[in-house]
Amino acid sequence: MVAVLVVVVLAVVAAYFLLFRGWQLAPPSLREEFKVTYRHVVKTAERTSEMTITIVRKGDKVKFELVSQEYTLIAISTPEESAYCTRSPGGTWMCLKGRETKFSKAARRVLEIDWEGAEYAGTETILGETCNCWRKTETVGQEDVEIYACFTSDGIPLYMEVKRYRNGSLFREATWEAQSVSRSVSESEFVPPALPS
Repeated sequence: MVAVLVVVVLAVVAAYFLLFRGWQLAPPSLREEFKVTYRHVVKTAERTSEMTITIVRKGDKVKFELVSQEYTLIAISTPEESAYCTRSPGGTWMCLKGRETKFSKAARRVLEIDWEGAEYAGTETILGETCNCWRKTETVGQEDVEIYACFTSDGIPLYMEVKRYRNGSLFREATWEAQSVSRSVSESEFVPPALPS
């Protein structure tokens, strides 16, 4: 009877630490192949903007696509080439070779966040998948940045919230909320929509 009680107590303690403290859970590492389309909302004191952002990854190939009411941007990076493409609604695509942009740098940071030392923050169900969520704070230049993100069990980010503070005041908040996810990516994703010049 005592042995059974000890086993039950140990199981309850282990479950507590696993569920509420996150012990034995490693920080997320990204899946090598996925495509996620997000509803992306950015809030500042002046305005709130909403757009759709799609992130595609297949090994060392990455594509970011942003769709807003004013324009569509695509940034593609592969070992062979990089391209930046843009078009206005109803317009034609214009692509440039090897150009890193403010948009592609910001989107790439989503994939490059170092989650080492992040605090486990429980689970959320997103698109029907149970995701492990993490929270971390870092300082970037003069800004304090709080990041909360939720990943599938195989390392796909389905939700992220980034809050930026200056002198202790929140000045920018951005969310990335997955609307669709795929674990299979076609090579055609990394072909620019027009010939880069």
